[in-house]
This record gives sequence, C-alpha cells and structure tokens, in this order.
Amino acid sequence: MKLHAFINAEGDLAERSDPHWVAALTRHVFALDGLTSLDDRLTLNRAPVPLPLNLIEALDVDLLADAAVVDVDERPTRSGGTFSSFDLRDGAVRTLSRSGVVAPRRELAPTIDVIAEQVHRKYV
Repeated sequence: MKLHAFINAEGDLAERSDPHWVAALTRHVFALDGLTSLDDRLTLNRAPVPLPLNLIEALDVDLLADAAVVDVDERPTRSGGTFSSFDLRDGAVRTLSRSGVVAPRRELAPTIDVIAEQVHRKYV
C-alpha cells in the first residue's frame, strides 16, 4: 500500500501544481471540486477567478513540515497507528500540493526534499 499512497500524493501534486495540467483543466472547464457534474449550468455566466499563486521561495517550510505530519497522522494506517518515512514523504508531497505553488515537478523536487528533511529533523 505504500506505493498506492505515493501515487496518490504525486497525483495530488500534479493536478494542483503542474502548469500544463492546470492549464488543460482550465481550458476544458474542469473543476477539481466536481460541482459541474451536479449541474452543467454551474459553468454558465461565470467569470474565471484567478487563483493566488505562491512562490516556492515564499513558502514556510517549517509550517509545511508540521502540516505534513498532521496529514499523515489523519490518514488511516494499517500498522496500528505508526507510519514510515515513505508516509512522511508522501505527506510532504500532499502538503506542498495544497500550498498554491504552480511549477514544473522538477522544480518542486528540492522543496519536497527540504520539507521531508524538516519533518524527519523535527519528529523522527
């Protein structure tokens, strides 16, 4: 199941931060929240709302590390409440995906590494 969590975390990161993926979703009027599946009229007469984008350099890595631990702790575990280094890294990826940063994956990798290292330094 570790690979499954990793794939889900990478998917979260891609759908929210990859510029090409975000542009494709916008171009085709897809919403990440799925509201349009309830009623197609929800997309009519709606002006696009620009999302505030954050810069990688402006991120609070310490806060993201704390959020990563909370993310992992809230996820169900099959090991009686314990989690591994893989889980912590997946939490770092998911947390970064929710930070509002939009950048190619290769530019996000060093930040993920820093968040994961901070998690290990503080909590392991």
